[in-house]
Amino acid sequence: MLLHTRTSPVAVHFGALETRLLQLDGGPGGWTLREAHSVSAAGEERHLGAATALLDGFDFQLLRGKDACLGTGGNSVSLSVVPVDPERRGRLQQTLRDTAARAVDDPEGAVYRYLPLASASNPGDTPGREEFLLLTAGAGEIRRCQVAAESMGLQPVGLEMDAFAIARGLAASCAGSRPWGFLHMGWEHAMFGVVHQGEIRFLKPIQLAGKKLVEVLENTLADGEPAWTPDSSTSVLDNRAVGHAVEILHALRREADALAQEVRACLRHFATRNGGAKLGEIFLTGLGAGLPEVEGALGSALGIPTSVANPFQRMGISLPDGLHQEEHLWCAALGLAIRGYEE
Repeated sequence: MLLHTRTSPVAVHFGALETRLLQLDGGPGGWTLREAHSVSAAGEERHLGAATALLDGFDFQLLRGKDACLGTGGNSVSLSVVPVDPERRGRLQQTLRDTAARAVDDPEGAVYRYLPLASASNPGDTPGREEFLLLTAGAGEIRRCQVAAESMGLQPVGLEMDAFAIARGLAASCAGSRPWGFLHMGWEHAMFGVVHQGEIRFLKPIQLAGKKLVEVLENTLADGEPAWTPDSSTSVLDNRAVGHAVEILHALRREADALAQEVRACLRHFATRNGGAKLGEIFLTGLGAGLPEVEGALGSALGIPTSVANPFQRMGISLPDGLHQEEHLWCAALGLAIRGYEE
């Protein structure tokens, strides 16, 4: 008997500190892990550096020529809501171009796409004002992603901001009709999003990123041990945190309270625009999600069920122990791999 399997595109997510490659076998409702690799690579030229490390460290013969879905984020990508009053509607394209040009710092220019949102309808809003969701990416960043993928023998078929990939990866494991949120705390950038009825209905940059949390933890654990660096595993901090839960929670309380206040403002805005809808739960992703005591501190401050994201477990995808402990770091790669597949 012949067994016919379906293989997902190769997902390549160029993160700020690590690049992750993921491929799945099977299909919705029955995915299994085929390939999962990560390499450290930082800086503007991290793309080719990561590609070289992946080629040197792993057998790519079976991946050559495969379709690849690429993901990126950070300073080279921006997402914003642009309000446009009725009298400026005729200059919409110029307004969007100007906003996109200011959004990213890329000497090769900017590429942007936009979607119209619902017209303003709240008390105090300007009658007839429209809002547009503007996604901007640096042209240089797009080129570097594509060149790196091609250098690995892959065929790029899509490139998207990590927020959309993260949301897709989490959505595949979420059930029910209530909206839910995700708080992504990358090394240098953080964002909060709300998914409702299968779509991102709210997305906003957040001040508290993983780097700041690491600084708080390092100050709390000032014990003479070598400082944690982006090349280290978060288990370094986990081991050093043993026996320091009370001190860490106390140190994180101010940061968690400030973050919770910012998230609550986001929730009020979302509820106002969506008939008073309330979130059922919030998932934590990115480097900051896996740091000691962060889940407890944020869950307590927000007053909403909050947990470190584990979409692979929820989807029934078996993982090796190393990946099992780092699911929250693979959400974007998962979302890229299952792009285009629906239950």
